[in-house]
Amino acid sequence: MADTKRADFLEHRGFENNQTEIVDRIPTRLNEDLAATTVIAASGTATEKVRVKGASKIRVRAKLTGTTPNGTLSILPLLADEATEAATGTGTGAISASGTEIMVDLDLKGEKEVNITVSEDGGANALTVSYIDVYLF
Repeated sequence: MADTKRADFLEHRGFENNQTEIVDRIPTRLNEDLAATTVIAASGTATEKVRVKGASKIRVRAKLTGTTPNGTLSILPLLADEATEAATGTGTGAISASGTEIMVDLDLKGEKEVNITVSEDGGANALTVSYIDVYLF
């Protein structure tokens, strides 16, 4: 009975079977180099490596704050050596308003790991991480 109600709910929300998207996913909250309360200095960068083996898509949802934020959230796939970032096939999103949630999606092509990077591009103000959640599909 519970499965029928769930299917009806998802269908009502506009999702088909096996396409439940974010409604059906539990995110992983980054808790190392990009943990909540991490401060990224003016013109600074912070990166955290995330294992994505077996996933076909990654979605990163983040909220950052700052006085006048001007930054970039990037998903950078790693090459086979798991150390070198790929030059193409990246996902990016602009951080332009304090406390506004941003979302970046990237289709994966068999990568085992990605770097999630936040950079402060304005040079005058720091950014503070409220949260960064990672969904794998």
